[in-house]
Amino acid sequence: MSLILLGAVFYQFWEDRPHSTLLLNTLYLLIGLSYLQALGAAICLRNGIYVRYLAEFQIFWDLFLATILVGLTGGQESLFTFVYLLVIISASLFLSRRHTFIVTLLATLLYVGVVVLQHYLQGEGEPLGHIFLPALIHTVAFFLAAHLASSLAERWRASLVELEQKAVDYQELEEFNRTILANIGSGLMMVGLDKHIKTFNRAAMRITGLDFEQVYNKKVHHFFPEMELFVKGGMDVVRGETVMELGDGDERILGYATTQIQHMDRQPAGTLVTFQDLTEFKALEERVRRVDRLAAIGRMARGMAHEIRNPLASISGSVQLLLEREDISDQGRRLMNIVEREADRLSALLGDFLNYARPADPHIVKTDMQKILNDLTDLTQAEARLHDIELVADFEELPELLVDPSQIRQALWNLLVNARDAVSKGGRIRILGDSSGEIRIEDSGSGIAEKDLSHVFDPFFTTKDKGTGLGLATTHAIVEAHNGQIRVENTDEGGARFVIQLPVSSR
Repeated sequence: MSLILLGAVFYQFWEDRPHSTLLLNTLYLLIGLSYLQALGAAICLRNGIYVRYLAEFQIFWDLFLATILVGLTGGQESLFTFVYLLVIISASLFLSRRHTFIVTLLATLLYVGVVVLQHYLQGEGEPLGHIFLPALIHTVAFFLAAHLASSLAERWRASLVELEQKAVDYQELEEFNRTILANIGSGLMMVGLDKHIKTFNRAAMRITGLDFEQVYNKKVHHFFPEMELFVKGGMDVVRGETVMELGDGDERILGYATTQIQHMDRQPAGTLVTFQDLTEFKALEERVRRVDRLAAIGRMARGMAHEIRNPLASISGSVQLLLEREDISDQGRRLMNIVEREADRLSALLGDFLNYARPADPHIVKTDMQKILNDLTDLTQAEARLHDIELVADFEELPELLVDPSQIRQALWNLLVNARDAVSKGGRIRILGDSSGEIRIEDSGSGIAEKDLSHVFDPFFTTKDKGTGLGLATTHAIVEAHNGQIRVENTDEGGARFVIQLPVSSR
């Protein structure tokens, strides 16, 4: 409004016609009051107080200024009657339709009042009906403007509410998507058209051990060199596998699938890759495959063992009968003794194999493992071959375990015998246990070759000159039957370490 008042002042000088000092001074006063009112309104708005009442006051203040301006600049002949239209439009933006029409009615009354007052003050003696038509035209214009402005303002407010609602919905949707991406169990990675990584969710960081800062905007094949984003023909990868090398020399097997994503305009935006860590699953799959393979071998071998045992018993019995004859030469008797001894050794080997291939079901009871380990330690120390070997035992915190005592005793004894055979004079064997139910048997021998680590529990696999290769295989079968786990690894000192994890009693 202050700008319109300034325009009225410039108009007085622009027309280059006589103008009264009272008119100019009044306009200057109105400009000053307008600026003071604007300053007060700004202070109120800044403090956020009385916003609604301030808007209503501003509308009536503008009506007051518009009426004074129209009255000063000619009333019916004034060029500034359009200011009423601006006030009405402003009212439609801030007030309801009903209040806008009230403001319009007030503007009409003020305008007609100014025109009538001017008519009587001029004393022209013309009939009052001469001003009726202009007043009617302005009244119609005012109410038409109010109707159109209110309709547009209501649509604008409805659109604004809808837009705000959509903004809230989009914000909630974005937060929902962000929560899903952050907490989903599968790794998610978006790769741009330039093959650079753009997104990397929390599961992806957990699976790969990489931070978002490490991978962002880096080439995907720098971290996943064997990952194919597309198959032949540009189709998505439905089920793929890749190996990821970790910094510590270890590796992880990842199963992944790819999906091409597009912008809203159907233009390609990149590739979404979902992946999971299949390392443990593959290890479990290999264990199951190994168990199935050994079970098939065991079924076949049991039948063969029985078939071999029968003629072997016949051979041993026949040799014993021949040894009772007196007409056998010394050389023949010596050869028959060799046949009998080897037959007995072969029979013992078949017995061990049958025990492995047809293990008895474990009788699970709550067992004091410290007592079993103490007995095995005493038995090991009593071995003549261990007189020059240091034996270290530390299993004071070992809890009670749910095991078959006799079978577990056999399994641990097999491991101790294996450690005894691997250690030379001056060596050391360590028997360790902790509160988690884990038992470790370590030796200071030469360790196990890297290529043999995955075969030590296979039947008939041995690196000893006189071994049968069934001791560790039997131990593995016993531990598996107890729903436990056993693994072998080389120690930092160069020896071997066997680790057994057995179920702990809940007391």
